[in-house]
Amino acid sequence: MQNPFQQGAMITSTLAPNARFIHRLPPEIILEILKAHSLFVPSWRQPVLPMIRVAHVCRLWRAIIHRHPPFWATIHLDLYLCDRMELDQKARFWLARAGDELLDITINRSHTVEPNPFWSQPTGNCIAPLAGALCERVGRWRSFKICGTPRDVRLFFNSCVGLAAPNLGDITVVLQRDFNYGSLEVAGNPPLLIPFIQSSIIEPNVPLSISAICCIPEFPSFGADITQLHIEAKMFVCRGNNILDALKSCPNLEQFYLQGDLRPSAAQSQEFVTLPRLFSLEMDSLEARGPDGILPFLNAPLLRILSLHNIEWISETLWRYFRNCPLLSTISVRYETYTGYDGNPPELRSDTSLTLTAARQFEIHGNPIAYPLLQQLVIPAVEELTLRHVPCDIAHQLIASSTQLCALSLQKVAAITETLPPILLPALTSLKARDSLALLGSLRTSQLTSLTLAGEVNILRALLGAPLHELVERCAPSLIELELEDGVLDDDVLIACLTKLPRLEIFCLRRCTSSDAVLQALSNPSSDALGSGWLLPRLQKIYIESNIGITPAGIIELLASRNVISENHDATSYRTAPPRLAGRIQIHEEAHVTHDEFSKIESFGISMAFPASLYRRRPSGI
Repeated sequence: MQNPFQQGAMITSTLAPNARFIHRLPPEIILEILKAHSLFVPSWRQPVLPMIRVAHVCRLWRAIIHRHPPFWATIHLDLYLCDRMELDQKARFWLARAGDELLDITINRSHTVEPNPFWSQPTGNCIAPLAGALCERVGRWRSFKICGTPRDVRLFFNSCVGLAAPNLGDITVVLQRDFNYGSLEVAGNPPLLIPFIQSSIIEPNVPLSISAICCIPEFPSFGADITQLHIEAKMFVCRGNNILDALKSCPNLEQFYLQGDLRPSAAQSQEFVTLPRLFSLEMDSLEARGPDGILPFLNAPLLRILSLHNIEWISETLWRYFRNCPLLSTISVRYETYTGYDGNPPELRSDTSLTLTAARQFEIHGNPIAYPLLQQLVIPAVEELTLRHVPCDIAHQLIASSTQLCALSLQKVAAITETLPPILLPALTSLKARDSLALLGSLRTSQLTSLTLAGEVNILRALLGAPLHELVERCAPSLIELELEDGVLDDDVLIACLTKLPRLEIFCLRRCTSSDAVLQALSNPSSDALGSGWLLPRLQKIYIESNIGITPAGIIELLASRNVISENHDATSYRTAPPRLAGRIQIHEEAHVTHDEFSKIESFGISMAFPASLYRRRPSGI
């Protein structure tokens, strides 16, 4: 085969002197340009022009593209076009030009149409020849994705029986509804057999990741190669044993994710499945309780990440995981709407406390069924703690046991009448509290740099002034970022707090009762017996959004003083000009904003949401 650069040089030498500049470039440079094009991904995620189309531009480009194997190693085949072209011939065309490159293959059906017997039959006829052509190079598959009806996908995998794919690192299977052969709910019930054989009897050559959407995979021969398994089971019901059998065949599994509207029917056995290498277990939106579930039958002694979202778990199951997985470092358990709770929290069998010595991140969105477990937990090494829907006394206990806490997030922590002892948190740098102000009086922080205080969303009844004043007294002047949301806040109290925060760089005020008086205080340097200076002299970003008392005039005054003065500070009489402000402005929907005010605010170089009042009065020509 002639060297593409030699052939390109021959074509280049025959070009007229007035040929376009790109045609006078050396073939090596043109190849680099084409490589950059093939790797380009637009911000809107639309595919770039395929290289097979680019090859039609001219003879020179065609010669370079057809003789560069990596351009042909990514193969896309559309089953929707099977009645217009022979897909197996297209596959062979690309495979021949790909040479010895590793292959990334995608088979999909771009249109799922209504019942049409004249269309559905050719699809089945083209699957076997296509599979035969691709399987001739199965040893060079690097990734494989197939999207189609259950009938199409099973027919393709029937041609893969007994084949080994030693370089295959990623398999994705997506089942789509087949309108001609019933719904996916019926067709998707049986496990989907993926019949490759193990590539190595000792260790897998390449770590293998399996993603199965709308199906439960089954791999009896090559499960030892699989290190990652991702299952999204939607629109159908399967037995819990189908999931357990899939896991049982993957002794080297390291990461497992299960999500979907899955409600396993009764399991036929209660045999434990041990996964000695599993370090990440994530489940979302499925029933997993008692003997009918999955969680009680898994054993993962090296588990480090446990994430359970919207799952009907029971305290005994979590207790067993916490006790038997000493390396657990990241824990996230969320299920606020558990409907099985009858008003009597279950009792745990053990009366002793349980210490999670390895936990660094702990998140619990509690409900009463979790309270007995939380009362017995000790988390001394946790650095990031998130508590939601947890009683104040239980939250206090968990926080007090976390002496190394760096970030704390509280939401809807119920208040109690009794006074709680103070908690010293010397390493805490970030505190977020939404509708959880009762506990703040117990926290003692000296290194806090980021503070968020918020009431209930869109309900202005939380009094933020007192807790803000107390925290500022304890953490000033280290605070760099302050966010206040959904609360009642007196202007004088807020201004007094801001005067104690000279290092503040980011200030957010969202859906509060504050007025233009706060912005006026930020707009002009003060002058008193102690000298002159700006309030928040280091402020760089400001977010003012939907505050009922703030008007466009107040925003314009602030930006006119800060953003204009920072550009012309040499001409001012002030010793130090503050930084120019960036951020976002959104005026309350009930406020009146003119087009001139909107244009004036944007002229200061800050982003502003288009006011609702202008939508209502928008001229017909705009």
